[in-house]
Amino acid sequence: MTLAKPDEVDEWARLLHAAPELRSRLTELARRQGVELTEWKRRVAPGRRKVQEEIRALEAAASAIWVFAPQVVPGLAQTGAYAAVMFRLGQGQALSPEELAGAVQARLARQAVLGDRAKRLKLLFTESALRRSLLPASAMRDQLQRMVEVARLPNVEMGMVAFSTRERTHIYHGFSIIGDPDVDRAALVLAETVTSSLRVRDPDEVRQYVEHYRRLAEGALFGDELVAFLQEISARSPWS
Repeated sequence: MTLAKPDEVDEWARLLHAAPELRSRLTELARRQGVELTEWKRRVAPGRRKVQEEIRALEAAASAIWVFAPQVVPGLAQTGAYAAVMFRLGQGQALSPEELAGAVQARLARQAVLGDRAKRLKLLFTESALRRSLLPASAMRDQLQRMVEVARLPNVEMGMVAFSTRERTHIYHGFSIIGDPDVDRAALVLAETVTSSLRVRDPDEVRQYVEHYRRLAEGALFGDELVAFLQEISARSPWS
């Protein structure tokens, strides 16, 4: 499926001599089809666990996944303790112990996708994610060990933009690209603001996010260099 662009819809409506009001309405519908913005409290109204389960279904159907997490450990590499902190610090109403446990369980269940060798997974974060004081030192060391395990998986390319890296492009916000826009018909980008959840489906815009990811990853640490860095940080235990 290829989404019609707003200007294409407008031109089509003009050629068919549609009334100006109809042309405007059709163009707006085409614009909304490519980008969906949902108020965050409405997005999580069914529950955080439900949201994680929906993302898991999208990831399971995709041939490739790109994740850029500028300030946190990517969800597909989080431990249960780290995920719990992420949900507790998140926007919206406080979660009951049962809701929190369900959300954490659902996020960890998403990591089953790491075992699918047919998928290409690229996870990128910045050094800031390792320096934040979110957990006790022992739990953070467990988190870094989990990242080492994920980084060594044959179908996963995990990278870190270090403080010393000369950046090639501006860091705007975190995002996940679920699906290759050149392969997966339902490829989309997921991103979050303080108040809203964003889904981008227009293939050209999804490709722009892929290119942005590639620019962000230039000069990042990968493979053995990344593993050595993670192990060094773990040994130093810089968390308060």
